[in-house]
Amino acid sequence: MVIVLCRVGIGALGLWALVYWRGLLMPRDWRVWAGFAFMGLFNNLLPFVLFVQAQRTLDSGMTATLNATTPLFTALVAHAFIQDERLKPRVVIAVAIAAVGVWALTGSPSLAGDAVYALWMPLLAAICYAFAAVFARRMGKIAPEVAATGMLTCSSVMSVLLVFLTGQHESVTLSLAPVLAVIALGLASTSLAYLLYFKILNSAGATALSLVTVLIPLSATTLGVLFLNEAIGVLTVVGMALIALSLIVFNGWWRFDKK
Repeated sequence: MVIVLCRVGIGALGLWALVYWRGLLMPRDWRVWAGFAFMGLFNNLLPFVLFVQAQRTLDSGMTATLNATTPLFTALVAHAFIQDERLKPRVVIAVAIAAVGVWALTGSPSLAGDAVYALWMPLLAAICYAFAAVFARRMGKIAPEVAATGMLTCSSVMSVLLVFLTGQHESVTLSLAPVLAVIALGLASTSLAYLLYFKILNSAGATALSLVTVLIPLSATTLGVLFLNEAIGVLTVVGMALIALSLIVFNGWWRFDKK
């Protein structure tokens, strides 16, 4: 929880500085802030906690691969809650391929001990992202910088409450490497990432943006091997390849239907 608090807190501070610099106004309607709170819970707090806990036992590449199932869960949730986003045949096929990929990952030799039971955490985080994405469509048009700032502010407040209620602040010890890592998470992987996200979305569109779901597992696996000495088994490669294939099918780059 302390890691999550530092990440969203630093990310929120970076975005507040941007909002102030650009002279943007934050909304005062409590209903808008209630939406920010929902987004902060399902798009930040819950998935970030699940990822941090999962990576105590799971390799970074495997965690990123399971996170890449987010578009598939989003399609399923959107089918249930958004009338004009019904499932297409290629989405059903993509979900089936991804399910086989996750099943292959469960047989990976790198899953020792409690690691097998941590597999559900990134998947649950992906489901949280899916609900947040569907809810975001109902929030209306809000400036990206304002929406991201409001969301991270709400998740920061919730994180502060949880850290102090659980007493986790009492066991914090500081050393250089973890501090630098948390600062990088806050500024690079949160503030900067959100700005890049919305910039690419506005300039190149959602299809180009969806490429990130394929690139994240590849980059995370490569970095894990190079810097964390993580090993890659055959079943791990098979599972990651199947999930990557499911995303290719999902995005329509390999078409099974004409729609």
